[in-house]
Amino acid sequence: MSVVGLDFGSTNCVIASAGRGGVDVLLNGNSNRLNPNMSAFNGSTRSCGEAAASTATSNYKNTITSMKRLIGLKFDSALARKELALCPFKGVLNPANGGVAVEVSYENAPKVVAIEAALAMMISHMSSISSGANAGVFPQDWVIAVPSFYTDSQKRSFLDACEIVGVNCLRLMHESTASALAYGIFKDIKKEFKEGSPTYTMFIDMGSTQYTVSIVSYTPAKLTVLSAHYDADLGGREFDAKIADWAVKEFTAKYKNAKSPTTSPKAMLKLRAACEKAKKTLSPSGVKEARINLECLIEEYDFNGKLTSDTFEEMCEDLLARLEGPILRCLEESGLTMDKLDSVELIGGGTRVGCVKRRLAGILKLDKEKNNYGLSTTMNADEAVARGCALQSAILSPRFKVLPYEIVERQVQGVKVSWEGEAEEDEGEEGGGNEVLMFERGSNFNVTKRVTLKKSGDFTVKASYNDIPSGSNTIASSTPVDLCTFNISAPATDQPNKIRVNIKQDLSGIITLSSAQSMEELPPDPEPEAKEGEENKEGTEQKDEDAPAPAPKKKYKKSNLAFTTSTFMRYKKEAMDKAVEDEARMANADRVAAETAAKRNELESYLYSMRDKIIGELKDFCTEEESSTFSKALEDAEEWLYSDEGFDSTKSVYMTKLDDVKKFGTPIERRQVEANSRQTTISSLKGSLETYKKFVQSSDDKYAHITDDERDVCRTACNSAESWLYEMIEKQSELPQSVDPILSVAQISAKQKEVADAVNPIMHKPKPLPPKEDPKKDVGTEEKTEEKEEEKPKEEGEPMQTDEAPPPPEADTEPMQTE
Repeated sequence: MSVVGLDFGSTNCVIASAGRGGVDVLLNGNSNRLNPNMSAFNGSTRSCGEAAASTATSNYKNTITSMKRLIGLKFDSALARKELALCPFKGVLNPANGGVAVEVSYENAPKVVAIEAALAMMISHMSSISSGANAGVFPQDWVIAVPSFYTDSQKRSFLDACEIVGVNCLRLMHESTASALAYGIFKDIKKEFKEGSPTYTMFIDMGSTQYTVSIVSYTPAKLTVLSAHYDADLGGREFDAKIADWAVKEFTAKYKNAKSPTTSPKAMLKLRAACEKAKKTLSPSGVKEARINLECLIEEYDFNGKLTSDTFEEMCEDLLARLEGPILRCLEESGLTMDKLDSVELIGGGTRVGCVKRRLAGILKLDKEKNNYGLSTTMNADEAVARGCALQSAILSPRFKVLPYEIVERQVQGVKVSWEGEAEEDEGEEGGGNEVLMFERGSNFNVTKRVTLKKSGDFTVKASYNDIPSGSNTIASSTPVDLCTFNISAPATDQPNKIRVNIKQDLSGIITLSSAQSMEELPPDPEPEAKEGEENKEGTEQKDEDAPAPAPKKKYKKSNLAFTTSTFMRYKKEAMDKAVEDEARMANADRVAAETAAKRNELESYLYSMRDKIIGELKDFCTEEESSTFSKALEDAEEWLYSDEGFDSTKSVYMTKLDDVKKFGTPIERRQVEANSRQTTISSLKGSLETYKKFVQSSDDKYAHITDDERDVCRTACNSAESWLYEMIEKQSELPQSVDPILSVAQISAKQKEVADAVNPIMHKPKPLPPKEDPKKDVGTEEKTEEKEEEKPKEEGEPMQTDEAPPPPEADTEPMQTE
């Protein structure tokens, strides 16, 4: 789980990890996959996720939400003002970068918290969830999803937040691309895509605050984003707002003398939560109405209302009409028609709304009689983006080896580069005029391009958006056209120098200056002299003397130039160092507070448990004097704990108080443990002694190699241990349970080990091997046998011819008669 993917949503966050078994979505401490995206300040502590959500209504002034919407925006921009108007907290100017910050109460004093710092808190919280699921090991590599319409400044601010908490973000990935990766990579493994016949899939993603449509082409081991369009202000939140507006009108019509719920942030938070619940109630097919019941919505006035599905769809008509635009623009840009689409996948919680599904099916001309009106819901709407990010993290991380899978991204906004003066017309380079469209809309990234300029002395190169497509209300209202400025230090000479500027759009889509080089032209190499005696032979073809000689290739000496980058909304080094230090200080305070609370709870639990045990199960294991002293110590500690001093004390004081009462209770608890465990340990020792005695008296053949002396050693050890045991049992039986035992479990276990160390080496001594026969003797026998076998057939045939003399005649043979 060292690599993770994070879907940082407007309302909820989902984190997934990649491992050998695939991709898993991680559960938080409450066993939920969705983590509320909010950071809260409570006195001198902080909380995130579900802990912050539990106090969001009562602590709304110090609970920061909408971080995804506010990151990277100027405080005075129209979009920031619009978003802050929906938030119950107080937005202020961030002096570090001119962005948005929030004023909260922390440690009993006002504190300005930058949106980047609040977002960093949430990322750190998600990191702790991952470490909790991975035996305390924090993730090393991250890929985080962001909307495809995020500007350069928003992406840079997001990376600033990652840097504040030390998160290694390999890439900021478009949410639509992450969903496409999660959809396609497993289908590719199953060989569902064919070469030369692309599969076209449309992804419709409606989350809490945004609506995105993209079309992706799939071929084996490759996906290509053909088009992506969006409405940055259309999401489930807008449908909730329609219900809330209806509820406010119903409330004011019923209670004419009561205050409007819109005057109370707390009342509006309660109302919006109830409206979201009503929307979810109306989402399933066949549900015709939903009831909203709120007690004491404002002051003593209750609200009870009934909303029908027809009324809901009618009031949302203007929102439903906005669904068509991004779909048609996507189809037009991709060059496809609706009948060319192989599938239409729905992602995001907003797509679960029934009227949204019906309108999408009508726009795409699908069969509404089919399940889900002909729309595909094969992916988990809440987890698809996080799973895709986890897969991308595994692909990019050096910690995993993954089969190659190519992702062709799509640049949403074109980026141009401008400068003062003219550019050189070099082959293979961007040039001409004083600006160039460096990265056009629809281009892939990561990619590096270059432009060659003639400059003398320091100069600047500026990157800015070239065109803003329809629907890009986020960029138009919040971000200047200029993205960043590169200040390049070139040598000041009489004649302009040739400067090569290499500009990169990295894997996250952020514009950076890769390098700037001074190109000093070198003189051409001298032509080699002709060798002596070399002449043209007669009969050969003569070269055309009028043909021009090829121009020699120019050679340059390259020198890297120093440069600085001025970016929009990016933290400077001093501001970043301060933010990192502040986060570390608050994180340490959170750790100390958590440890202090844990120690306080431990003390409180001990006092409650011992107060009952001392008159119950521990009564027989202490004297009356000990019981009285211990009870008095418990009462004093409990009285101190609930005093003003004890409520806000420190960890060390709680530890001291706990030790003070434990010194009375620990001896009593030890006696109880000894009494309950003694008989079991005694039985274990007796069983071992019985086993060893049987071994000593055994006449089994497997123990025949054990000598009598060795058996005597074992017999002595067993008898000694048995005598000691019965003697100590008798002494212990004479003592009451309220006295420290003289026969402890540790002593019995030590005696059992002593006997085992003496007997086991003898008992398990291996039996000696039988003596081996002499191999030489066996060889001689075999040779004799072979000789006999060879001699046997000779007796039946002719006598064998040999050089040996015949044997002498027998002694009793008569001599031959001669004359």
